[in-house]
Amino acid sequence: TGETKWADRLDRTGDDVLALQDEIAATVAATLFGYQGQIAEFDRERAARKPTTSLTAYELVLRAQWHKHRYNREDNARAIKYLQRAIDLDPDYADAYTWLSYVNSTETYFTSSDTSAYATRALKFAKQAVVLDRHSETAHMALGLAFRANRQYDRAIDAYDKALALNLNSADALIGKASSLAYMGQPDDAINCVENAKRLNPHYPEFYDWPLGIAYFQARRYEDAVAALDRLSEQNAHSIVWLAASYSRLQRSEEMVDAASRLLELEPDFRLSTTPTVIALANVADQDHLRDALRELGLPE
Repeated sequence: TGETKWADRLDRTGDDVLALQDEIAATVAATLFGYQGQIAEFDRERAARKPTTSLTAYELVLRAQWHKHRYNREDNARAIKYLQRAIDLDPDYADAYTWLSYVNSTETYFTSSDTSAYATRALKFAKQAVVLDRHSETAHMALGLAFRANRQYDRAIDAYDKALALNLNSADALIGKASSLAYMGQPDDAINCVENAKRLNPHYPEFYDWPLGIAYFQARRYEDAVAALDRLSEQNAHSIVWLAASYSRLQRSEEMVDAASRLLELEPDFRLSTTPTVIALANVADQDHLRDALRELGLPE
């Protein structure tokens, strides 16, 4: 896992190298393999975090994942119900808390009103998931997304780095990190993360293009942003905001009108004044850049 389980040092003279080697071997064996050794402790931890024995809870989490990945409000609501039922069946099921955190973070994409309640719940559930299974890369990824939803960007990056320490080849963790970097105003680093993720997973899911589109917009590469965001077959208000803003910067009038109409159809209460609350960019300059682009669409203040 890349995690150090034990380290120590011995202060001895070099008079008897063979005896020193024997002592080191004995110390390592006793420390790692004894009843209270590090390996035994790891095995006990692994037993404590074993998957749920409830087949029904497991199936509910799988159903929730399917709905969550459709990225719309109705499916997200179904996912929340399934996950709450899974936790009722098995209160120690780490994966259920992980995905309940994910869907609460995702819920912040679907409303133009105050999203703090969803963000708070997302962080609560992610922390519980990590307590139940600190070796789960997915739990740490959920924690990263929850920190980002709460505008704790540095802690979000730390959580994604922990997930990557647990699995260096986690393309999904790179995508999560890319999203946080884009929101932090580091689009070049975000684009690099997405490109690395796509190399690791050549058959990547289409949502990889979501943070890529945001990063391209932040980098003022509007044509690339449109190309990335247009590849999303499931559009929601959040993704359309970035697509509409990109059309605006390119002065593609027909697409601007269509995107503004789609946005207001999905989110009738959308207001430019709430944009910094809904899309929590770290830098004021980036917030102004996005809002100025949206203002050209004629959206209500």
